[in-house]
Amino acid sequence: MGPEDTKNADLRWKEAMILAQAGDENAYRVLLTEFSVYLRKFITKRFGPLEAMDDIVQETLLGIHKARHTFNPSLSFLSWSLAICRYKSADYFRARGSRKEFAIGNEQLDLFASVDENSLEEEGKLQQLKDAIETLPNTQKQILKFMKFEDLSVRETSERMKMSEGAVRVSAHRAYEFLKKTLLKGKK
Repeated sequence: MGPEDTKNADLRWKEAMILAQAGDENAYRVLLTEFSVYLRKFITKRFGPLEAMDDIVQETLLGIHKARHTFNPSLSFLSWSLAICRYKSADYFRARGSRKEFAIGNEQLDLFASVDENSLEEEGKLQQLKDAIETLPNTQKQILKFMKFEDLSVRETSERMKMSEGAVRVSAHRAYEFLKKTLLKGKK
């Protein structure tokens, strides 16, 4: 699905969610059925093939169902629902005591969790983000990996890195600032 297809699908799904919030069961059923296909592709792209695919899709759809009343029609359905997917995925791995390892390399970095991948692709910035992350010092890369890809807390990250929580916060902040400057510089 290209950026334009994704944009059109997002608008369709947003309209279906608005109808679902108003009680249209058919629109809601179509939305969840259609979105689950996209969700499977998203999860595969983010984590690779998983035996737990059905579980994560089901948990995400259940999360969307439980939070549907919180959806703001002025926002993107895709961004809202993929945020739910990220949290449900992290919860799933955390509950099972396993974490999917993510290398922060050009081939394996599919999504920087706090940034909408589709808007980055539309602006041609995804590769620029990947390249910028590659230039970070190893400590900052590792902290980003733990906090953004594995959804670890500052405390959990500090334990893994054998650093103080303050040092983790400072390193993460410096990494974010560097990435922000790098991406904004490319806009000018």
